Amino acid sequence: MNVEGDSVSNEPPLVQLRGLTTVSYTHLDVYKRQEDSSAEVDMNVVMTSSGRFVEVQGTAEGVPFARTELDQLLGLAELGINQILEVQAEVLATPPTDRSAAAKT
Repeated sequence: MNVEGDSVSNEPPLVQLRGLTTVSYTHLDVYKRQEDSSAEVDMNVVMTSSGRFVEVQGTAEGVPFARTELDQLLGLAELGINQILEVQAEVLATPPTDRSAAAKT
C-alpha cells in the first residue's frame, strides 16, 4: 500500500528507478555540471529506467540556446543518468548485510 497525502493507492511506490543529473555548458563546451557560475545554460534532467523523462528544466543565463545545444545537453544527461541507474540497480541487487548479530552486542 502506498499512502500519499489523503489518498491510498495499491500501486507499488517504486515502479521504475529514476536518475537525476544537472548538465550545463560554457562557451559552447558541453560538460557535466561542476559548480560553475559562468555556465551559459543549466539544465536539470530526471529520467526513468525505461528512458522516459520525468523532468527537463533548462535555463539560459544570458543568450538563448539553440535546439542543437538542447539536444547535446539532453544526450549528455542521458549518458550520465544511465550510469547512475546502473549503479542503483547494482546496489539494489545486493542483499543488505545481516545486522541482527551486531545489534545484540
